[in-house]
Amino acid sequence: MSNEPWYENNSITYEEVRVSLKTCLKYKLDNEELLDKIINNIVPITTDFGSYRGYYTFLHTDYKLKITERYNYRNIKPLQ
Repeated sequence: MSNEPWYENNSITYEEVRVSLKTCLKYKLDNEELLDKIINNIVPITTDFGSYRGYYTFLHTDYKLKITERYNYRNIKPLQ
């Protein structure tokens, strides 16, 4: 057995990444259908995200920024 903590040994799955992103963004981005589509487009299903620690340290914030930017671009309301 390794002496390292579980979050450094266990890999995070695509579904866990998707749920994590949706959970942290659902109160900021109110169109749930659009949010789901953007997450599915930005987060590649075939990516090895590495450990939980690695994902949250290096990837999570970047994904949140990309998703928020795309959401805001796609959800622009026309000026009246």
